[in-house]
Amino acid sequence: MTAPGDLESPTNTGDSQLQDGIALARQDRRDEARAIFRRMIQQNPEHEQAWLWLAWVAESREDARRYLEEARILLPTSARIAEALRWAADATGSRTRSGRAPRAGRPAPRLPRLPSGREMAALLGRGRTAGTSAGQAVLAALRGAWQWVLAGLAALRRMGERLPALPWQRLRPFVAPTLTVLCIVALAVGILVVRQNVLADAARVMAETLPTPNPLATPTLTVTQRVEPLWREAEVAITLADWPAALDALEGIRTLAPRDEQARREMASVCLQYALTLAEANDLTQAAQVLDRAVRADASTPGLLEERRILRLYLAGLDAYWTKDWQAVVSNLSKVQRIRDDYKDTPVMLGQGYYEYGLLLMEEREWFEAVDAMQSCLDLLPNHAEAPERLVELDVAITPPRRIEVSLSGFTATLYEDDQPARTFSICHGRSSAPTLPGRYEIKTKMLSAYGSAWDLDMPYWLGIYDAGGSENGFHGLPTLSNGAVLWEGAIGTQCSFGCIVLGTADADYLYNWADLHTVVYIHP
Repeated sequence: MTAPGDLESPTNTGDSQLQDGIALARQDRRDEARAIFRRMIQQNPEHEQAWLWLAWVAESREDARRYLEEARILLPTSARIAEALRWAADATGSRTRSGRAPRAGRPAPRLPRLPSGREMAALLGRGRTAGTSAGQAVLAALRGAWQWVLAGLAALRRMGERLPALPWQRLRPFVAPTLTVLCIVALAVGILVVRQNVLADAARVMAETLPTPNPLATPTLTVTQRVEPLWREAEVAITLADWPAALDALEGIRTLAPRDEQARREMASVCLQYALTLAEANDLTQAAQVLDRAVRADASTPGLLEERRILRLYLAGLDAYWTKDWQAVVSNLSKVQRIRDDYKDTPVMLGQGYYEYGLLLMEEREWFEAVDAMQSCLDLLPNHAEAPERLVELDVAITPPRRIEVSLSGFTATLYEDDQPARTFSICHGRSSAPTLPGRYEIKTKMLSAYGSAWDLDMPYWLGIYDAGGSENGFHGLPTLSNGAVLWEGAIGTQCSFGCIVLGTADADYLYNWADLHTVVYIHP
């Protein structure tokens, strides 16, 4: 037998499985090739090329003949199968299925061979076509078996006609009927065997295509039935304050019934209780995560949003405390205190935060803000060791023993030494359209002469004290115009200026030499 690929093939040789099998066969990897060809025949029992190649790679010539006989049943009109079968018959000899050689002379009559269960399953397409049931497969098998019975009876008649003449002529009429009856009985037995094999094959097909029946299967539970045990678990866990177990059970309920409002509310409530427990144990990060989970479940849970806001502010204040961002400490923890003044160690951290922030304000010469910070520190921490000393320093910085005090209503400027008046000058201050502003100031700038471009004035002995729009107000002597004229010589003791405090030239000279930068100036109404 030549390789099937060497013959003219009417099948689709481009089939990838077929090509793989052929390649393996040509490499003498017969076991692998056989597996592929068998799989192809299971998928398509009438695949001629697969049968031919399976016979070619068979383990023995007898196996090849057996494969080809099965192929002939499925493909009775195939010339190539018939040719290959003749080759297999010649190779294996002319022995019959019983293994006995035929008698010499007259050819032995051949009874048709009953198909095996496998052959019948192949004839029926192994029951794989849609809608084929086991009962239909059995009926088809019985119809095929009946055809074999008819063929067998015909063969028996022919055999009876060829029986040699018997010496007992009276017995001859009974021989053929007797043999016929015996053959019918044998064929009936064969039909039963075929039927049993077909039923077994049909059962195997059903087992391959249908899910394995479960003798213990129960009806599908409803959602209510499935969540009922989870509710019991949740109730027991809540009673025992086992919050993680309660959340697991509630999460299972929400997975099965995502629209269950009771489960949603219960989960938010349990999350809140769990978060409070975690916060009490100082597991603040996880507590914050659990509170976020509670908000996602039901933000309307009483007390939830407040607890979440407090914890977030506290965590922000705590982070700022460790990084020494004292302004952020005060900003966050003061809000916590307003909501709940005894929350964890907020009073201690906030009190110290106020103190440290007050020191920063003192460095920036923000005296009054620093006083407020130090006082807030003492309100929270009355026994703070250093805050009282800082308040004394701030009091001195705000009202130092050496300072200038101006009385707008009295039109005077008084110099203080060691908290005692040392010298007083008469002044002129801003008119009502450009008034001099009361307050506490410090000397910012100091120049022998300043030029006022808005009025084309030279102002001698300039001491600037505060900004006034695009210019600056301060102390100076009588101004001089560009033409040399001196202004306001007779106006001291009135509201003559555009916001500055004007002194006589000699007094302005004295003040200029007495005052330093940052000398405190109090302007009283």
